[in-house]
Amino acid sequence: METRSRHFPLLAQVMALLGVLGWGAQSLQAQLQSAETDMIEIEGAFREAVSLWASERFESLWERADAATRKSIPQEQFVFTLRQRALRPACCFRQIQELAVTILTPEDAIVKAKMGFDSKTRGTTLDTTLTFSLRKEEGGWRVVARDFLRLPDETLHRLFLAPPRSGRR
Repeated sequence: METRSRHFPLLAQVMALLGVLGWGAQSLQAQLQSAETDMIEIEGAFREAVSLWASERFESLWERADAATRKSIPQEQFVFTLRQRALRPACCFRQIQELAVTILTPEDAIVKAKMGFDSKTRGTTLDTTLTFSLRKEEGGWRVVARDFLRLPDETLHRLFLAPPRSGRR
C-alpha cells in the first residue's frame, strides 16, 4: 500500500501534464483552423475587390473599403480618380496570376499578387507584382482602397503608358 501511495502523486503529475499537452494541442489546432479560415476570407475579399476594379464598379469597390479610406476619400473622388487611371486589371487568367496571403495581426493582412494590366491608352499589357493591405472590420475583411488609387505606380511605367509615336515629324 505504501508503494502505491508514493507512485500516485507521480501518476497524477504525469496525467496533469498529458492533459495540459492535449489542451495545448487542441488550442493550437483551433488557432490553425482560424488562420486558415482567415486566409480563405482574405483571398476572397481581395479577389472580389479586384473583380470590381476590373469591371469598373468603383462605387461598389469603395463600399467594400476599410473605414479609414471611406472616411478620408469621398466616394465621388475615389470613382473619378479610378476612371482616369491609364491601367486597369486584365481579364481572366492574367488578372491574378499568383497570390500569397500574409496575416500580420488578427486585424491586418497583406496580399502579394502578380497581376496583369491593360493600358487604356496604348492597348498594351503589363504584368507586375503588387502588395495590397486588408483590415478586418465590421465582421469581415476589407481592402485598403487607397492601394487601388496608387497601384500600380503609373509613373514607373511611362514608356508603357505613353501613346504610340506617330510616324510624322
